[in-house]
Amino acid sequence: MTLPRFLMSLDASVAGDFSTISTLIQLLDFFGCMTFAAGGAFKAIEHRFDIIGVITLSSITGIGGAMIRDMVLGISPSFVLLNPLYLGITVSSGITIFLLYSRLVKYRSLFMKLDSIGSGAFTAGSAIVALNMVGPNLLVMGLPAYWLP
Repeated sequence: MTLPRFLMSLDASVAGDFSTISTLIQLLDFFGCMTFAAGGAFKAIEHRFDIIGVITLSSITGIGGAMIRDMVLGISPSFVLLNPLYLGITVSSGITIFLLYSRLVKYRSLFMKLDSIGSGAFTAGSAIVALNMVGPNLLVMGLPAYWLP
């Protein structure tokens, strides 16, 4: 994953080490993927899905948004298909929630709070993908606001 051009132009004292920032963004992306997958797994269990349904729904919620974003931006193949770690995170999150549901259900509100943090992480990651594609164009950055209700 590369940084946007405007961050690369900053000196190291302002932007920090490139590898540190890139690693932080990657970790936040994995965290967002895990929290979305956990939310999907909770919802699947509430609707009494079996283990296959839980894994499927956790995978769809964990990586589905990034795949749709890549389709809209014309990125093919999607980066989540190129890095099997994303699918591994969603599958392991689904299995973990399925097996430990009775112990984790009391922490459901915590998972929902973590889900909102994951949403912010995905938003930042998507903004970086868009910046890498078209540069700091305000029209492209403002486009998602147009789609919001």
